[in-house]
Amino acid sequence: MHAPISTEPTTRTTGTGGGGILLISAIVAALGSLLFGFDTAVISGTTEALRQVFTLNDNLLGFTVSSALIGTMAGSLLVGRPADWWGRRPVLAMLAVLFVIRFWVLPQ
Repeated sequence: MHAPISTEPTTRTTGTGGGGILLISAIVAALGSLLFGFDTAVISGTTEALRQVFTLNDNLLGFTVSSALIGTMAGSLLVGRPADWWGRRPVLAMLAVLFVIRFWVLPQ
């Protein structure tokens, strides 16, 4: 026979639930999701212009619109190992530097 499994919690915690760091983390995560959703909406709003300017068929238009999601998936898969090796904050700092360099180099 199987041993009975207790459904009662083994430890009881009394606290406020994380404090300020938890609230700030939740706000940053929500803001990131909001901005990503805004970007997706902006890209979706440009489909007719993309189709006319670049003469895209349905398949290429779908790939163009979904490329932001594909890039997000690839980035999240590729950043895991470096974050494990060097830590989350140094990797985010390096990515921020790369973003600033890209911002200044590409428009010229």
